[in-house]
Amino acid sequence: MYLLPDAATLEAILAVADQGGMAAAARATGKTQQSISVRVAQAEKALGLRLFARSARGCSPTARGEEVLQILRRYQQASNTCASELARLLNPVLRIAASHTVAEYDLPRWVHGQVRVLQANSAQAQELLFSDAVDLAFVEGNTIRPGLEQQVITSDELCVVVPEDHPWGQSISPEEFAKVPMVMREQGSGTREVLEAAAEALQIGLATPAAEFASLASQARAVLAMGVPGVIPVRTLSPGLRRVQVQGLDLRRDIRAVWKGELRPEAAALLRTATEGSASHLD
Repeated sequence: MYLLPDAATLEAILAVADQGGMAAAARATGKTQQSISVRVAQAEKALGLRLFARSARGCSPTARGEEVLQILRRYQQASNTCASELARLLNPVLRIAASHTVAEYDLPRWVHGQVRVLQANSAQAQELLFSDAVDLAFVEGNTIRPGLEQQVITSDELCVVVPEDHPWGQSISPEEFAKVPMVMREQGSGTREVLEAAAEALQIGLATPAAEFASLASQARAVLAMGVPGVIPVRTLSPGLRRVQVQGLDLRRDIRAVWKGELRPEAAALLRTATEGSASHLD
């Protein structure tokens, strides 16, 4: 009898199949290319067959490999269903991961019943889903890992802020903005991802951050204390800070609900509440 691959190996195999190569699979899953390659090789050895044909252009399933991949996809779906059913049986509390903006400004309007909320950046929230540590996540970034379902709940906008006495005027050029070190959110946060994507769209490189923080409150305090710019959600603009327009910089973003497999009834209910509540809130 063959041993079925563990969850991490299964994720690696299916990511290679979906992305068409080891490097692309590594980027999609947030793992190293070496770890993806090792897991695929170990699975091939255990199964006694080659799952993928390798070439300079990437990886494509062999004939036998394609048959195995279809079975593994069904196995993954069944595993996710079992995990969801066990979670409902053993843990009636709905477990939610939420990015900091959502946790502080949105979730209090949405949640009902027993919930446990873990604040995490967008990348960490998705990792918590894959490890079955949470049932549902709310993220701010645009990068959603393969194997997760998603739904846009609402949208908001980031803005560039400075202390009220900062020498910048009400509007500056992208070049002036890019050359000044800023207080930023940490790598993996939706705020950081949206900012970097917007800068890339204008073909400008951002200066090395003056500081990085993992919370909105700490970031805002650092902008005031250090006297340097920062990027925060418009709705979190606080006294002592003023908004600066950067010409052509588009900092709009979507807030998404993300989950793995079949949603628990409690999670599905929260998803409906969030969607309906956000629509009425915008009205």
